[in-house]
Amino acid sequence: MVRGFSLIELLVAVVIVGVIANASIPLFGQTIHRNRTKGLVTELEWFLIAAKSEAIARNQILTVHYVRNDENYTHYQPDGEWVIVLVTQQSSEEVIDIASAQSNAITLLKGEKFKGIDFKIGHVSFQKFDIEPIRGSSNRSGSYWIQHNSEQQVKVMMNLGTGRIRICGYSGSYLGYRRC
Repeated sequence: MVRGFSLIELLVAVVIVGVIANASIPLFGQTIHRNRTKGLVTELEWFLIAAKSEAIARNQILTVHYVRNDENYTHYQPDGEWVIVLVTQQSSEEVIDIASAQSNAITLLKGEKFKGIDFKIGHVSFQKFDIEPIRGSSNRSGSYWIQHNSEQQVKVMMNLGTGRIRICGYSGSYLGYRRC
């Protein structure tokens, strides 16, 4: 009795494995991108919570800056060349670019970790806002937008007065967040 597999049987097995792998690679790439998008949303939420807590703990007004080295604040940018930084109100005027933001930072969120994910602010007025030390509320309402593709967008909002942070899927339920 002959043991083993024939050449044709091995080729059929290799072709089947190749077809399955070829079909699963795009799905795997989408899953990785979706997880990175969810990671950015989560880190942004926790950055804002930490900023509120820090203002209360220090009992002083702190400023949150969204900083790019260009002026494309309100357009989706996938380049990761941005930072969101928490600074004292006194040093906020010194923040003019990414390098100065990093040198004055109490804490910061770097965009370089999220290259390939489209990110922007909802309005140029939310590029810089203060967090007051009594309730941890902001002096402006505003939002950050994260786009997975043109139909799947997540909005991270901070409410004026209450400082409530809310996350929602703009064009429908997305990444576990309800529709806005």
